[in-house]
Amino acid sequence: MREWYARLDQELPWTQRLLMRMHLMMCKSCAVMAQHLRALRDPLLGMPDPELPEESLSESARERLQAALRQAASES
Repeated sequence: MREWYARLDQELPWTQRLLMRMHLMMCKSCAVMAQHLRALRDPLLGMPDPELPEESLSESARERLQAALRQAASES
């Protein structure tokens, strides 16, 4: 499933994008899934980031969140 999101966000190398595009031309169920994912993603791209006051999170919560984001980034 990670490749679907990477494809939607144009994060795949051109060779993998080409292979994915070819697969979507031949596989109707995957093409429908890709269409649904785009329909969910596109409206979200235009939304502004929520403005949360920094004081709404404790210092330890911010540290845990930052650690989780760093770990997620290193796994991708």
